[in-house]
Order: sequence, then C-alpha cells, then structure tokens
Amino acid sequence: MTHHIIWTLDGDYIQGAVTCDDEDCISRYTCKQECEMLYDVRRDQSGVSHGLYDWEGEIKPHERHSMVKDDHCNVVEFLNAEPSLLPEMQEDGKTFEIGRTAIEPVWHGEDGVTWKRANALEVATKPRTVTTVEELDALPAQSFIRERDGFHRLKEFNGTWLLCIQSGGTGESDEIELPATVLYTPAGSET
Repeated sequence: MTHHIIWTLDGDYIQGAVTCDDEDCISRYTCKQECEMLYDVRRDQSGVSHGLYDWEGEIKPHERHSMVKDDHCNVVEFLNAEPSLLPEMQEDGKTFEIGRTAIEPVWHGEDGVTWKRANALEVATKPRTVTTVEELDALPAQSFIRERDGFHRLKEFNGTWLLCIQSGGTGESDEIELPATVLYTPAGSET
C-alpha cells in the first residue's frame, strides 16, 4: 500500500490526512499537455501516459498523452482538498473506532484515580494450540495466530481474521487451517 490516512489527535480533535509513501507512485505524474481530466493512466516501457476520449466519451485507442513526474501525488492533493470523498473523514456526526489503547487505573487514595498506558505488547504467557472453530471464535479481537499452513492472521474487531500478507484479505473462523497456534492476545484478555 502506498496511500494511507494518517490520524492525528490535536487537542480535542482527531484529524485525518492522506499521504503517499511511494516516490514513484503513478499518481505523481502530470500530463505534458496539461490535461485536467486523466483517464486510463498506465505505465509501460515508454513511460507513464494517459488515454484520450472524444467529446462523445468514446476512447481514442491509438492516442495517448505522455506524462512527466511531479513533486506531489495527485491522489493526496485531491483527497485532502475534498475530505468528503473519504467517508472516514466526513464530518457527518457518525463515529467509528480508530483504535484502542489499553490502560491501567492508578489509584491515589483520596486524590482519586489517574491512568497509565498498559503494556500493549503483552504476549500470551505460552503459545498454545487451538483445534476448533469455537476456540477461534472465543479469542478476543487483536489476537494473532499462526495457521497450520504457516500463514499468520490477526483477529479484527468485527470477528473476521485478517490474512497478514501484502495482498491481505479477511476470512471467517471456519476458513482457518487448523490446528492454529495462538501467538499473541491483547493485555488483560482471556486466552
């Protein structure tokens, strides 16, 4: 993945900004002829180019404009200029969970209570083996396992299992290659 939303907490507000981590991202190219509408942008042996359409919306199959590398990523500029294009950044009053921080209460007698960050990287005391779908379903969100075939998965808050490889993908508990080894469970959860 080359594009991410970076979430920051600034006082009382959480703000999101799109970033691009790939210096050679295809969206960092602009048309030499300064076209404003870019269709069918692609990279081949002759470089980066975009397709052309006539006024009726028909593609001109043998006509393409060459593009040159620019300092900025068009995707980043476009999405940051129009945050309503990303549902996660809309200000419609709806909320969604960004993440969780495990905390531990610290009691101060009559002065009340404060908190400290819990050890978020606490590993299950000993890796253990699960052999049934029911055992997988009972694991808490953010549990990390290794399937029988060697693939690793992370349990998401919605109960699906994220496949931890570049192509990603999620699956249900009944799709896991059992037996699986529980490598991590979040601090304070039952394992």
